[in-house]
Amino acid sequence: MLFRSGLLGKALAPALKKEGEETGKFSAENFQKLGSSVAAGISSQRNLATLENALNNAFTGKFAESKEGIITGLTGLGIPVGSDLREAASNTQLIQAMGTRYVFPLVKNFPGSLAAKELDRLEKTAPNALQQPETIMRLVSLMRTDLAENKYTYEKAKEYKQINKSTIGFDEAESRIEFQSKYTKLQDLVAGVRRKKSKTKEEDDQINALRKELGL
Repeated sequence: MLFRSGLLGKALAPALKKEGEETGKFSAENFQKLGSSVAAGISSQRNLATLENALNNAFTGKFAESKEGIITGLTGLGIPVGSDLREAASNTQLIQAMGTRYVFPLVKNFPGSLAAKELDRLEKTAPNALQQPETIMRLVSLMRTDLAENKYTYEKAKEYKQINKSTIGFDEAESRIEFQSKYTKLQDLVAGVRRKKSKTKEEDDQINALRKELGL
């Protein structure tokens, strides 16, 4: 590195300075965009949790009780409930109305997310699938995971910035891979518990710890 103090170093200095500034600018922009996405997702996460709970009730509960509970839950969040939801005559219609009125528009508010890409693909190649309750539930789950991954990555970037006083060098892809690896482990644990219809204290602790860490 001694050459930088000589003529060559003086000649390279402006280019190196410019490269550093551009790298810093790029990293700062990424950090800011990620932070904005996380901020936008906070209320959406709460609403998605309510929607997911409502969908679960519609799948498994008695129709009248599910419908009343869903309307009460959505109204409590300040989400306007349309006539399509109030006039739904079956669990399937109830879920379809929720998809059209709430889930699809919410997913489209986050372009580039896995949920948004999946919705776009289905709209172009299999629009009938959008009326299937399982599809709507999957989109809600994808959206919740997308938002959690963004928040996880943003928190990692904040930690990196606190330690290094800069976001330059932070590996966003590595953080997202780490999230997905832990998320896969969580899914495997939950699937194993469901298969055997029981769980040990250790499994319960692991599942709860991962959910807390991943923001799920």
